[in-house]
Amino acid sequence: MRRLNTVGGSDYTKEGFYAIVVRNAGRELASIGVVTILVNAIAAYTENRSDAMAAVLEAQLPNFIRVLIDDEEVKREAMNVLESL
Repeated sequence: MRRLNTVGGSDYTKEGFYAIVVRNAGRELASIGVVTILVNAIAAYTENRSDAMAAVLEAQLPNFIRVLIDDEEVKREAMNVLESL
């Protein structure tokens, strides 16, 4: 949660979206796995919210990847996966 908090966001986002992402903390994942978890977390969190909320979180995906992935190669691959979406 500490790393996600560096990206910022409202208290609602921190308590809702970040909590969904944190459920997967500590797992070693391939780059596509990280992107999938983030995209699915956005979908779950914004299911009954406005499209604008989803757009705001989607715009932050590169920042989430930067703070969550330590391995530079995996981070680069995740950014490439994100760009291909």
